[in-house]
Parts: sequence; structure tokens; C-alpha cells
Amino acid sequence: MLCAGTDLMTGNPTSKRSTQSKSSQRKEAHLDALTRYMREISKIKPLTRAEESALGHRIAQGDTNALQKIVQRNLKYVVTVANRYRGCGLSLQDLIEEGNIGLIQAAKRFDPSRQVKFITYAVWWIRQAIMHSLAEQSGTVKLPVKQVGKVFKGNKSYSNLSQTLGREPTQTELARDLNIPESDYESVMRAYRTHVSLDTPLKPGEDTPYLELLEKRDLIPYDDQIMKQELNAKVNQLMKDLPTREQDILRMRFGFDGETQTLEEIGKKIGLSRERVRQIEKRAKTRLKNKYKSSAFFDPVV
Repeated sequence: MLCAGTDLMTGNPTSKRSTQSKSSQRKEAHLDALTRYMREISKIKPLTRAEESALGHRIAQGDTNALQKIVQRNLKYVVTVANRYRGCGLSLQDLIEEGNIGLIQAAKRFDPSRQVKFITYAVWWIRQAIMHSLAEQSGTVKLPVKQVGKVFKGNKSYSNLSQTLGREPTQTELARDLNIPESDYESVMRAYRTHVSLDTPLKPGEDTPYLELLEKRDLIPYDDQIMKQELNAKVNQLMKDLPTREQDILRMRFGFDGETQTLEEIGKKIGLSRERVRQIEKRAKTRLKNKYKSSAFFDPVV
């Protein structure tokens, strides 16, 4: 984006100071950059078809000055297009900057032999640049460019219907106005939302909030609890014929009643050496293995 203090025709810094009065200079200093930019480009005169054609031929030959001139003489049209996308997630200044990038791309590809006015051709490039930027930067979910277009139309429809109806339009009314299925509209706008309250109902007229869909990390799912209880019951039944010391060592070793423990930790608790605990553990596991092989004790847990 060009700023004040730059000659819009050449892109070079102005060589002479303005003859404005001191009061005008003080007033200008208080204007923000965007306001000064708007004021300057409003003074630019559009190119004639003959001038566009001449510049287009020079651009095709690699003339960068011609490229700069055709871009600068069409900057005001970028603002017009950018204004249509206000409220879609980017500031007007960002929209204009992205649109200017599209304008430059259009200027590089402009073919005057097609007898089409430059801005008519450039508008598509300006829109594409803006929508690509919206897809990249707005919302929590990255949207395809086509979806960004739907979001823009949805926001425009919302504004128009709000004024017509004197209230907020319903989702059904918006979908009907856009001539798309309500489910499609809901999907696009759901992805575009930057945030939603967890207390918001899942659907209008329902009491169930989004909060109910969140999984509690510290809560074991009910089906897992059932499986764990069933497995514990079978393990306890399998181990009931083992000596008490062997049962205790296996329970501590494999964390049946809490966290798993090392051989050394178990040895300190029951007053045995690490090696002795390992031998008892090995003997207990051998007994369980033999008991398991000798009978169809375990049924599949599903």
C-alpha cells in the first residue's frame, strides 16, 4: 500500500514540499495512514483504453515502469472490491493490501489484444487474492476458497435480511435466500466461526449444550470400566490358589492395586532381596501359565 509522501504516478518520493498552510499540515498529521491513502488515490485519473493498450504492450516487453503505472492508476478499484469483503475476518487495510497483490498479478498477465478493459479483467484477480487471504487467515478452520465465497455471501445475506425483517434471520431463512441446502449453510458457517460458547445448545430448541459432547479426561469410559471389572474378577479367581506371598508380589509387580513396582521396591516392602523376589515372581507366573493351559479358563472379553 502506498503512503503519503510518495508520488503515485512514479512511486518516487516527492521532491518538493507542499505549499499547504501550517494548519492544513497539522490536520494532515492527525490523519491515519489508511485515510491519507484513500485521499491520495481518490485524486488518480483512470486510464483511457488507448493508454491501457499501450501500457499492456510495454508490460509484455518487460517494462516495469509501465507495470507500475497501470497498477497505480487502478488502485481505487481495489478499494471498491475490498469494501465488499469487510466483516469477513480481515481489516479493510489488510483486504486492500491483498487486493493490490491481485492487481499486480493481473497487470503482469494483461493482454490488450483481447480488447477487454483492464479493470474488468483485473477484478477476478483482486477477488481471488482477497479470498485466498481470507481462507488462510480468518476463522479457526482453514476454508477452501470456494467456501470463503459462500461465507461472504452468507454474511451479506445476513445483513440484508436483518434490515428487511427487522430482526436476526434464522438459519432456514438464510439458506433459502442463498438457494442452498440448510445443511450446507450450517457446515460452512460452523467451520467459519472463530469461537462458540460451550453452553450453546447443539440445535435451536434443544437443552443439550456443546459441553456435553466433551470427553472428561479423568473419567474412564463406562465400557472400559465393565471390561476392567470383568478382567480383574477373572485374574483374582485365577490367582486364588497361589500362596499369599506370590499373590502379593504379582499384584505389586503388575499394579493390580495401584502403580507397578520394581523388584527392588517390592523386596524392601516384604524384606527379601531383589533376586529372591524375581525367583518368586517367575515361579508364580509359571504356575498361572500351566493352570491357564490346563483349562479353558478365560473367555474372550469383548
